[in-house]
Amino acid sequence: MEMEQLHAAALAYYEHGTPELQRLAWSFFQSMDTNGDKRISYSEFNDFLQHSGYNWILNDPNFFKRLDPNFFKRLDPNFSIPSYTSSTVKVI
Repeated sequence: MEMEQLHAAALAYYEHGTPELQRLAWSFFQSMDTNGDKRISYSEFNDFLQHSGYNWILNDPNFFKRLDPNFFKRLDPNFSIPSYTSSTVKVI
């Protein structure tokens, strides 16, 4: 599944999800947004991955770029919400 397809499916899952799922997704975003500017910089993303035990993701130097298709060099809630919801869905 392509990144865009996964993003669209996860966003739809979030939008139709329970208030609890939406709260957890927002909390996930806030855990990465350490300066509270409602954007996740590469540095914040990198720090989150290292402290959460997801260091292996950093082996792919283009991973952040694929999450940021507009090359804004930051991720907004439209990134983290699908990321959180897709991590709660089992892809068959």
